[in-house]
Amino acid sequence: MSEFDLRSTTTRILECAKCDGIVAGEATGVRVELRCGYCGFADVRELGGTRPAADAESAYRGRDRAGERRPLRVALDVVPAGVPKRAVAADYRREWVLARKKVASASEDERMDAEYILLFLGAGLSGLHWNRHEHLPARAILETLLESVTVPAYRALALARLSRLAVACGSIELADKWLEACPRGFRIPEVTSEIRASEALLASAHGDAKGVLRATGEQDTVDEFVGVTRPLALALRVHAHEKLGERDIAIKVWNQAARRARGVGTIAAVYDLAPETRRRATHRGVLAILALVCLLGGLVSMFRDHDPADGWGGLPIVLLAIGALGALLVKRL
Repeated sequence: MSEFDLRSTTTRILECAKCDGIVAGEATGVRVELRCGYCGFADVRELGGTRPAADAESAYRGRDRAGERRPLRVALDVVPAGVPKRAVAADYRREWVLARKKVASASEDERMDAEYILLFLGAGLSGLHWNRHEHLPARAILETLLESVTVPAYRALALARLSRLAVACGSIELADKWLEACPRGFRIPEVTSEIRASEALLASAHGDAKGVLRATGEQDTVDEFVGVTRPLALALRVHAHEKLGERDIAIKVWNQAARRARGVGTIAAVYDLAPETRRRATHRGVLAILALVCLLGGLVSMFRDHDPADGWGGLPIVLLAIGALGALLVKRL
């Protein structure tokens, strides 16, 4: 295909199994025929990501080949062993391609750990593209991840992110479809946080501000979100209050969010959330810095090389007055 329709509810977009280029095809039931425009490789894949999924096993556990329970690794904010730290996109791409091959050839004993590494790399690499508004490669990576993993929790994470990406691409219908296919019933904080964040973003896309607050919680309940979804949940809360006309609450939540979670401003910009509150916060920050500079400048001017018998002069008084006025305006913003 020469064009990739990111809004279609029937088009599947993946990476080529031979050359890793981006391929797309129209799904027919649970199958899709793909032909790579780069290497010409023809492929037919069985799909599992568009069918409504049954509720998942709710325990925070996996099983090894012997049936013994062991912890299921799902954290996406902690770099696992074997993955380069402070990696750039090229590093993640190289590791992602290798991880796909390892999953394809993994034994039953190795499969769960191999899938976790693939999940981490796929989430990280798609996120790097997403933050640069490169939605097509982000989509291909997430769909390839979805079709490569078998652990229900990992599939849920991929589906939740595909739903959010569809919102970012302007396809609410597709976002609904991905989220409907997401398995439920987990008692895994990282997974439930991803699903709830996707539900909140979808509610926002539908214009349901109160639905956003129901999904994210109000006041301190947003702390139920863990890992990478907490900044998004906080940004969505601010956006909802802004849409409800609750400007003072929105800026209060924003200021609290800036202290409680890193990256709130970045994630709000990526999803275009709370534009008015972001402007207010920026203006407030600039004004606060200017006020502080004027106050300090006024104090320094008053006492540096100064003879009290000469009087204070006009400049220190002006600077102090401007600083005090700026501080007052900061409180009012």
